[in-house]
Amino acid sequence: GVFPHPGPVTSLSFHPGGRHLVSAAADGTVRLWQLPPRPLRGFQGTVNAIGYAPDGKLLAVAGRDVQLWDVSDPWSPRPVGQPLTNPTGYSATVSFTPDGRTLAVGGREGKLWLWDLSRPDRAVPYGEPLPGGTGTIQSAAFDRTGRILAVGSEGRTVRLWNTADPAHPQLSAELSEPTNYVYSVAFSPDGRWLAAGTVDKQVLLWRLPRGGGRPVPESTLRGPGSYVMSVAFSPDSK
Repeated sequence: GVFPHPGPVTSLSFHPGGRHLVSAAADGTVRLWQLPPRPLRGFQGTVNAIGYAPDGKLLAVAGRDVQLWDVSDPWSPRPVGQPLTNPTGYSATVSFTPDGRTLAVGGREGKLWLWDLSRPDRAVPYGEPLPGGTGTIQSAAFDRTGRILAVGSEGRTVRLWNTADPAHPQLSAELSEPTNYVYSVAFSPDGRWLAAGTVDKQVLLWRLPRGGGRPVPESTLRGPGSYVMSVAFSPDSK
Protein backbone atom coordinates (compact mmCIF):
# COMPACT_ATOMS: atom_id res chain seq x y z
CA GLY A 1 0.00 0.00 0.00
CA VAL A 2 0.88 3.67 -0.15
CA PHE A 3 1.11 5.41 3.22
CA PRO A 4 0.99 9.21 2.79
CA HIS A 5 2.92 11.72 4.91
CA PRO A 6 2.46 15.49 4.54
CA GLY A 7 6.24 15.90 4.28
CA PRO A 8 9.29 13.95 3.05
CA VAL A 9 9.74 10.59 4.82
CA THR A 10 13.16 10.44 6.54
CA SER A 11 13.22 7.00 8.19
CA LEU A 12 11.31 3.69 8.46
CA SER A 13 11.48 0.78 10.89
CA PHE A 14 9.46 -2.45 11.25
CA HIS A 15 8.28 -3.71 14.61
CA PRO A 16 10.38 -6.80 15.54
CA GLY A 17 7.22 -8.89 15.67
CA GLY A 18 6.05 -7.58 12.31
CA ARG A 19 2.89 -6.10 13.80
CA HIS A 20 3.32 -2.61 12.43
CA LEU A 21 5.59 -0.11 10.70
CA VAL A 22 6.81 3.19 12.09
CA SER A 23 7.69 6.09 9.79
CA ALA A 24 9.26 9.49 10.44
CA ALA A 25 8.90 12.64 8.36
CA ALA A 26 10.56 16.03 7.98
CA ASP A 27 7.41 17.73 9.32
CA GLY A 28 8.23 16.47 12.82
CA THR A 29 5.73 13.60 12.99
CA VAL A 30 6.16 9.87 13.59
CA ARG A 31 3.42 7.45 12.49
CA LEU A 32 2.73 3.91 13.63
CA TRP A 33 1.04 2.12 10.72
CA GLN A 34 -1.50 -0.45 11.82
CA LEU A 35 -4.80 0.46 10.18
CA PRO A 36 -5.37 3.22 10.97
CA PRO A 37 -1.99 4.93 11.57
CA ARG A 38 -1.28 6.52 14.96
CA PRO A 39 0.82 9.71 14.63
CA LEU A 40 3.10 10.69 17.51
CA ARG A 41 3.38 14.44 17.87
CA GLY A 42 5.21 17.04 19.90
CA PHE A 43 8.64 16.86 18.29
CA GLN A 44 10.61 20.03 17.57
CA GLY A 45 11.86 20.22 14.00
CA THR A 46 12.72 17.27 11.79
CA VAL A 47 12.65 13.68 13.05
CA ASN A 48 15.99 12.28 11.86
CA ALA A 49 15.93 8.66 13.01
CA ILE A 50 13.79 6.09 14.79
CA GLY A 51 14.54 2.69 16.25
CA TYR A 52 12.76 -0.04 18.19
CA ALA A 53 14.19 -1.79 21.21
CA PRO A 54 14.50 -5.53 20.47
CA ASP A 55 11.43 -6.40 22.53
CA GLY A 56 9.33 -3.99 20.48
CA LYS A 57 8.01 -2.17 23.54
CA LEU A 58 10.24 0.91 23.45
CA LEU A 59 10.76 3.32 20.55
CA ALA A 60 13.56 5.91 20.32
CA VAL A 61 12.78 9.02 18.25
CA ALA A 62 15.71 11.27 17.35
CA GLY A 63 15.45 14.91 16.39
CA ARG A 64 17.18 17.69 18.25
CA ASP A 65 17.22 15.37 21.26
CA VAL A 66 15.93 11.80 21.67
CA GLN A 67 12.56 10.93 23.18
CA LEU A 68 11.73 7.40 24.31
CA TRP A 69 8.18 6.14 23.80
CA ASP A 70 6.37 3.20 25.36
CA VAL A 71 4.65 1.55 22.38
CA SER A 72 3.78 -1.74 24.08
CA ASP A 73 0.20 -0.72 23.29
CA PRO A 74 0.55 0.85 19.82
CA TRP A 75 -2.94 2.33 20.14
CA SER A 76 -1.91 4.33 23.21
CA PRO A 77 1.78 5.25 22.91
CA ARG A 78 3.18 7.42 25.70
CA PRO A 79 6.49 9.25 26.24
CA VAL A 80 8.91 7.72 28.73
CA GLY A 81 10.93 10.04 30.95
CA GLN A 82 12.53 13.27 29.86
CA PRO A 83 14.21 13.74 26.45
CA LEU A 84 17.78 12.46 26.23
CA THR A 85 19.53 15.76 25.62
CA ASN A 86 22.19 16.16 22.96
CA PRO A 87 24.53 19.13 23.52
CA THR A 88 25.21 19.35 19.78
CA GLY A 89 21.51 20.08 19.17
CA TYR A 90 21.14 17.38 16.52
CA SER A 91 20.62 13.62 16.91
CA ALA A 92 21.13 11.79 13.61
CA THR A 93 21.03 8.11 14.53
CA VAL A 94 19.93 5.73 17.30
CA SER A 95 20.76 2.07 17.94
CA PHE A 96 19.81 -0.32 20.77
CA THR A 97 21.91 -3.20 22.05
CA PRO A 98 20.24 -6.62 21.62
CA ASP A 99 19.31 -6.66 25.31
CA GLY A 100 17.78 -3.17 25.05
CA ARG A 101 19.78 -1.88 28.03
CA THR A 102 22.03 0.53 26.10
CA LEU A 103 21.21 3.11 23.44
CA ALA A 104 23.76 4.72 21.12
CA VAL A 105 22.96 8.24 19.89
CA GLY A 106 25.04 9.95 17.22
CA GLY A 107 25.21 13.72 16.82
CA ARG A 108 27.29 16.49 15.31
CA GLU A 109 30.96 17.28 15.93
CA GLY A 110 31.86 13.60 15.59
CA LYS A 111 30.29 12.74 18.95
CA LEU A 112 28.32 9.66 20.00
CA TRP A 113 26.71 9.02 23.38
CA LEU A 114 25.95 5.72 25.08
CA TRP A 115 22.90 5.85 27.34
CA ASP A 116 22.13 3.47 30.20
CA LEU A 117 18.50 2.33 29.82
CA SER A 118 18.41 0.04 32.85
CA ARG A 119 15.56 2.33 33.89
CA PRO A 120 14.24 3.91 30.68
CA ASP A 121 12.27 6.52 32.62
CA ARG A 122 15.54 7.67 34.22
CA ALA A 123 18.06 7.11 31.42
CA VAL A 124 21.57 8.44 32.09
CA PRO A 125 24.61 8.74 29.80
CA TYR A 126 27.67 6.58 30.31
CA GLY A 127 30.26 9.30 30.87
CA GLU A 128 31.67 11.44 28.08
CA PRO A 129 30.76 11.01 24.39
CA LEU A 130 32.83 8.77 22.15
CA PRO A 131 34.88 10.41 19.40
CA GLY A 132 33.06 8.67 16.58
CA GLY A 133 34.80 10.53 13.77
CA THR A 134 34.47 13.97 12.21
CA GLY A 135 31.36 15.81 11.09
CA THR A 136 27.97 14.29 11.88
CA ILE A 137 27.64 10.71 13.09
CA GLN A 138 25.11 9.49 10.53
CA SER A 139 24.90 5.84 11.54
CA ALA A 140 25.61 3.40 14.35
CA ALA A 141 24.85 -0.29 14.80
CA PHE A 142 25.57 -2.94 17.43
CA ASP A 143 26.48 -6.48 16.47
CA ARG A 144 24.38 -9.44 17.63
CA THR A 145 26.32 -9.70 20.91
CA GLY A 146 25.96 -6.02 21.78
CA ARG A 147 29.70 -5.94 22.48
CA ILE A 148 30.80 -4.29 19.22
CA LEU A 149 29.49 -0.95 17.96
CA ALA A 150 30.11 0.25 14.39
CA VAL A 151 30.00 4.02 13.87
CA GLY A 152 29.86 5.70 10.47
CA SER A 153 30.58 9.39 10.05
CA GLU A 154 31.15 12.17 7.57
CA GLY A 155 34.85 11.65 8.23
CA ARG A 156 34.93 8.82 5.63
CA THR A 157 35.62 6.16 8.25
CA VAL A 158 33.88 3.37 10.13
CA ARG A 159 35.05 3.02 13.71
CA LEU A 160 34.51 -0.15 15.72
CA TRP A 161 34.21 0.13 19.47
CA ASN A 162 34.34 -2.62 22.07
CA THR A 163 31.36 -1.82 24.30
CA ALA A 164 31.45 -4.90 26.52
CA ASP A 165 31.80 -2.35 29.32
CA PRO A 166 29.70 0.56 28.04
CA ALA A 167 31.09 2.81 30.78
CA HIS A 168 34.60 2.29 29.38
CA PRO A 169 34.37 1.60 25.61
CA GLN A 170 37.59 0.86 23.74
CA LEU A 171 38.37 1.67 20.10
CA SER A 172 39.18 -1.64 18.41
CA ALA A 173 39.51 -0.67 14.73
CA GLU A 174 39.21 2.26 12.33
CA LEU A 175 38.28 1.32 8.76
CA SER A 176 39.45 3.86 6.19
CA GLU A 177 38.29 2.12 2.99
CA PRO A 178 35.26 4.45 2.43
CA THR A 179 36.00 7.26 -0.02
CA ASN A 180 33.15 9.53 1.08
CA TYR A 181 30.69 10.18 3.89
CA VAL A 182 29.37 7.00 5.54
CA TYR A 183 25.59 7.26 5.89
CA SER A 184 24.68 3.74 7.01
CA VAL A 185 26.20 0.69 8.71
CA ALA A 186 24.84 -2.78 9.52
CA PHE A 187 26.05 -6.12 10.87
CA SER A 188 24.71 -9.35 9.41
CA PRO A 189 22.58 -11.40 11.83
CA ASP A 190 25.07 -14.29 11.71
CA GLY A 191 27.88 -11.96 12.80
CA ARG A 192 30.08 -12.65 9.76
CA TRP A 193 29.71 -9.40 7.80
CA LEU A 194 29.75 -5.63 8.20
CA ALA A 195 28.26 -3.35 5.53
CA ALA A 196 28.55 0.41 5.06
CA GLY A 197 26.67 2.65 2.62
CA THR A 198 28.25 5.88 1.41
CA VAL A 199 27.40 9.15 -0.26
CA ASP A 200 29.22 8.11 -3.44
CA LYS A 201 26.68 5.34 -4.14
CA GLN A 202 28.73 2.44 -2.79
CA VAL A 203 28.16 -0.38 -0.31
CA LEU A 204 31.35 -1.73 1.24
CA LEU A 205 31.48 -5.22 2.73
CA TRP A 206 33.97 -6.46 5.31
CA ARG A 207 34.33 -10.04 6.52
CA LEU A 208 34.53 -10.33 10.30
CA PRO A 209 37.12 -12.95 11.33
CA ARG A 210 35.96 -15.64 13.71
CA GLY A 211 37.29 -14.99 17.16
CA GLY A 212 37.77 -11.29 16.54
CA GLY A 213 40.48 -9.36 14.78
CA ARG A 214 40.43 -6.57 12.23
CA PRO A 215 37.64 -6.77 9.61
CA VAL A 216 38.84 -7.80 6.15
CA PRO A 217 37.64 -5.82 3.08
CA GLU A 218 35.70 -8.24 0.90
CA SER A 219 33.93 -6.33 -1.89
CA THR A 220 32.42 -3.02 -2.99
CA LEU A 221 28.92 -2.95 -4.45
CA ARG A 222 27.58 -0.14 -6.58
CA GLY A 223 24.43 1.21 -4.99
CA PRO A 224 21.45 3.07 -6.43
CA GLY A 225 21.59 6.35 -8.33
CA SER A 226 21.87 8.40 -5.16
CA TYR A 227 23.25 8.33 -1.63
CA VAL A 228 23.08 4.95 0.14
CA MET A 229 21.08 6.16 3.13
CA SER A 230 20.34 2.74 4.64
CA VAL A 231 21.69 -0.81 4.45
CA ALA A 232 20.26 -4.00 5.96
CA PHE A 233 20.80 -7.76 5.77
CA SER A 234 18.09 -10.35 5.31
CA PRO A 235 17.37 -12.52 8.38
CA ASP A 236 19.43 -15.39 6.91
CA SER A 237 22.40 -13.02 6.28
CA LYS A 238 22.49 -13.97 2.58
